Amino acid sequence: GTYELELQRFAALANSYSLNELYGLGVEEVERYPKKIIEVTREDVLRIAKKYFILDAPVLSIIRPA
Repeated sequence: GTYELELQRFAALANSYSLNELYGLGVEEVERYPKKIIEVTREDVLRIAKKYFILDAPVLSIIRPA
């Protein structure tokens, strides 16, 4: 994905390292993150979607000119 491509730039890599340290994740998170993403399953996505998206609740949108 684009994550690995973006980290080919030294500035992006330094930014990731510094933010990971700031948030207490450690510099190793740069290498752990893609592995965590790969581990997400279809079932994980569906479980979270069911938790946050209420499919039986109607939504009304009104669009008009500004």
